[in-house]
Amino acid sequence: MIDNKHVMGSVIIPCYNIEKWIGETLQSIMKQTNQNFEVICVNDGSTDETLKVLERYANDYDKVKVLSQVNAGVSMARNNGIRHAKGKYISFLDGDDLLHPDFIKDMLSLAESKGWPDLINAGYCNLSDDSFDKVSESEYPLSVFGSRDEFIQNYDKLDYYVNSIGSKLYKRELIVDNQIQYDVNIKNMEDMAFNLDYFSVVNTCVIHNVPYYNYRIRENSAIHRMTPPKYIER
Repeated sequence: MIDNKHVMGSVIIPCYNIEKWIGETLQSIMKQTNQNFEVICVNDGSTDETLKVLERYANDYDKVKVLSQVNAGVSMARNNGIRHAKGKYISFLDGDDLLHPDFIKDMLSLAESKGWPDLINAGYCNLSDDSFDKVSESEYPLSVFGSRDEFIQNYDKLDYYVNSIGSKLYKRELIVDNQIQYDVNIKNMEDMAFNLDYFSVVNTCVIHNVPYYNYRIRENSAIHRMTPPKYIER
């Protein structure tokens, strides 16, 4: 059994009608080379076999927790996951994407070596049905910001990632203490809105652009949608 008092990472997955992909996604998590984490799957009122797949994994792996809610959208699902998370860091994963097996190990090792920063940002690559972009063997330079002033001065290095919550570790304590949540009143680019709220309280940050997160590109992917003007203004 997992000792919740010492869980280092909480991986939150909103799940809605993803029976085709969620098994592969969960397998990518179960194959992590560091197992000090919990997985919180939030079933958002799925009408297919998604819940059955989740329950099967919860029965097989004690680190998998399944929450269910009436269909209320991805933002409500993630907020629900945050409320139940116990890890020092939170990472968000979509139910059709994949993690490199060393994601948690390397990111937590990096976090410890850099004094447990407020935000750690890795890179990502795209995954399609017939291709899997591998992590390059080349070295990726680190960007370390040890203060709020450094973070603000170097924001341009992180701006590329503002639309995405994948490939990041967020400090749970910072989310809870500042009551940061996903805006349930918007349907597009809710990831960016969350990041802007979180970035506003970040003091320390590490960017390590290794592509550990693999996005599955689908036609209805939110990454292709229009950004609401009020969040561009923010």
